Amino acid sequence: WKMYYHTFNANDPGTCNYLNDQGSEVGDFYGYFGAGFYTNFMNEKKNGYDWVPELAVTERPIAVNPDEHNMATTWKFEVKTGDNGGLKYNTNSTDSSRAAFNNRPVALEDYEYAFKLLLTQSNAFYRGDELVNMTSGSIKGAKEYFEASKDGFNAAAWENVGIKTFEEGGKPYFQVEFVDPTTQFYAMYYISSSLYMPVPAEFIDLVGVKYYLGFSKDGKLSPVDNSLSLGAYTLEKWDSNDQIVYKKNPNYVYAANKYAIEGVHIKVLEAANEDNTVGIKEFLNGHIHSTDIPKDYLKSYAFDPRTRQTKGTSNFKLNVNACNKETWIELFGENGSVKQFTTDKYWDLKPIMGNKHFLRGLSYALDRLSFALNHGYAPSVEYLSSTYMSDPENGVSYDSTDAHKAVIAQLLDDTDGYGYSLQLAQDYFKMALSELEAAGKITPGTKENPTVFDLEIAWQRPTHEALYHNEIKRLLETAFNDDTVSGGKYKLVVNFWCGDVWSDVYYNKLMVGQFDLGFGSISISSNSLDPLGCMEVLSSDPKISGHFTFNWGVDTNDPSSYPLVYNGYRWSYDGLLMALKETTTISDGANK
Repeated sequence: WKMYYHTFNANDPGTCNYLNDQGSEVGDFYGYFGAGFYTNFMNEKKNGYDWVPELAVTERPIAVNPDEHNMATTWKFEVKTGDNGGLKYNTNSTDSSRAAFNNRPVALEDYEYAFKLLLTQSNAFYRGDELVNMTSGSIKGAKEYFEASKDGFNAAAWENVGIKTFEEGGKPYFQVEFVDPTTQFYAMYYISSSLYMPVPAEFIDLVGVKYYLGFSKDGKLSPVDNSLSLGAYTLEKWDSNDQIVYKKNPNYVYAANKYAIEGVHIKVLEAANEDNTVGIKEFLNGHIHSTDIPKDYLKSYAFDPRTRQTKGTSNFKLNVNACNKETWIELFGENGSVKQFTTDKYWDLKPIMGNKHFLRGLSYALDRLSFALNHGYAPSVEYLSSTYMSDPENGVSYDSTDAHKAVIAQLLDDTDGYGYSLQLAQDYFKMALSELEAAGKITPGTKENPTVFDLEIAWQRPTHEALYHNEIKRLLETAFNDDTVSGGKYKLVVNFWCGDVWSDVYYNKLMVGQFDLGFGSISISSNSLDPLGCMEVLSSDPKISGHFTFNWGVDTNDPSSYPLVYNGYRWSYDGLLMALKETTTISDGANK
């Protein structure tokens, strides 16, 4: 594989079934061979991107029932098939039954079958459940079909789903009907995911739903054999816990003019879970083509001619659990609405975490600039990264808007420009302690025997203790434990936690209220062209957040708990969010 691009991954996910993945790692492996109705490439000036058809034929979908604003619920897409553009599947499998699908022409019904596969509840695909609960780009009848397909494909219920394929004027079309009217751009955007890549029903019958995109039951056939490609690359080899290899797909629609790299070789280096210098060592030894620069190597390589600075796709942050006991029990108690825990598993809620002045103090205590420079990152106080577009058609970043800048300015006053001020942190800590004492929620100790607040930060990997936690711990403890805050009557202790796998921080901590502070990113819940989708993560309503809420505190649908005023009306967070995203009913500011 001398002409391939060489990189590495710390883990072998054991599958590339993104249809049934709850995280983002498997999606990276699937993305090499996945294809969508549309994709994007860098523009000629290399300062933005152009949306281009991939499986679709025309540059934009066609509105079937447009209103006076050219918005519509129903859109049709002319699509490529074997007869319409010569679109063919590709596989590198040497198993005769799978190899028979190599160069098989894509049939029109394969487009519809991809949705049947994803939305049939008995198939138990996580992304299918996610799709039917989406509040943006909801497909008509999808949720009802999902509920009606617990025992398998339900032909009668499928008739009411807003997914159809047909021929018109000798051309093949895929048609989708959304619940709410949408613009032409978002009609294209909502349907572009490679999760909807066509697949023949015969192929699924052969490999089995359970083993699609993964290893066969006996382990003799790998994802190489149990996948088909319409994307830029095709799986070539999968040696468990060793290497995963992709070869350029000669059938890809842009193979001739967009992809010069002959393949991709991914080395599995599990040592990287414990040692963050593995990547740079592999790079310096000539084994891989690129890597990030860890802290201990920054001084030597930050200004190396081979070094490039890139914009991140997501901002990582410390999420907060600000619930009071009553709210936490409603959400996570024995009869919790989100998750049920027995009383011996109730989280030890700290009064200080429910105080907004204490939380503001924690924010001011973080020296983001020094931290970022130490680790080769870009400092930020923004919730979203600069790659998130409020106007995706024109490439306008939300962070660049005046509205966003006005909000952020409030966090930067009297700070170093990145939200850090030791003096403000200590002032807010003092205010918090005074309020909590007055409310009888805390009692001061003495300098010799202080009242101790033990806070736990949940991290993703063991390496994060030395990489991030100890530095954050020092910043927070130094600010709070200074004599000027309480004269030593209170003491803050910040502890470290990580799970067995990186995703434990989400599923065992953040999403189920078992944390004080937790390290995580919202990019897993949405993407850069759907910033409003990222805001769902802040809702306490699992029907809105898709059970992927990271910050817990007040009831976000109660206008009195944290009121927002817009256009002369008081709104709850959920009410304003849902009014922006879809047709909904708002009563007294709350979403109904």
